Amino acid sequence: MGIRLSLEKGRWPSKQTTQDLGNAREKLDVDYKGSSLQIGFNARYFIDLLSEMASKNVRLELGEDLDPAVIRPADDTDYLGVVMPMRL
Repeated sequence: MGIRLSLEKGRWPSKQTTQDLGNAREKLDVDYKGSSLQIGFNARYFIDLLSEMASKNVRLELGEDLDPAVIRPADDTDYLGVVMPMRL
């Protein structure tokens, strides 16, 4: 299952597409100050990683559209997870 993240300043409109379930859209308020970015990931990898974190708030560090994402709990700088992007 792939998820496409479309980041814009102050917003994170995400779009999820699966063959079995169709499309879904979600808008979240984020603290993002970079330029617009579209990047795709395997949603299962994000779910697995986030289920191991006790924090409700996370920090997602992104570079370019083919760079890996670094995910950290907002309250713990020692723990980090890395998710590689995929083309969608």
